[in-house]
Amino acid sequence: MESEPWLGDSCSLVDAFRAGDLSPLEALDASLGAIETSDLNAFSHVDADAARTSAAGADISLPFGGVPMAIKELESVAGWPSTEASLVYRDRVASYDSTQVTRLRAAGAVLAAQTTASEFGGINCTSTKLHGTHAILGTWSERRAAPRADPRPPSPAASSPSRQEATAVARFEFPRASPASSD
Repeated sequence: MESEPWLGDSCSLVDAFRAGDLSPLEALDASLGAIETSDLNAFSHVDADAARTSAAGADISLPFGGVPMAIKELESVAGWPSTEASLVYRDRVASYDSTQVTRLRAAGAVLAAQTTASEFGGINCTSTKLHGTHAILGTWSERRAAPRADPRPPSPAASSPSRQEATAVARFEFPRASPASSD
């Protein structure tokens, strides 16, 4: 079994399935393991049993055959919570698949989990009363930030463009097509 989730694209993952380098179940288990150990609060629902059943019977001849996928909680997945990240709908369960989910299933995707969203998708920040705060700023980016040699912030003068640079940018013009001849 893979210990790390697939870091390539979906096409190369399907190619690995077809070559026999990896199975859909192994890829799913690696993804589920990463979800379980993550402290990012990025997932609101995990359907591991149904996903394992789907991965075990995946048709790898399909475009997304066996690829584990997460669906944003703003989309309807039959049998999954349909909260739209709102306390108002905390007990609502979807009775149907949205068009996008229907198409993903038809293409062979293995639906594994639901990712958190802002309430009703209203803002670009995932912090809701239903799921709490998405921890990406406090964990993910800090671990990946390159260390700075000088802990002091750069001076405003150092980060601002010179007057000459600003003027050059302001004067930039796109090349114009030459007028057609009137012969």
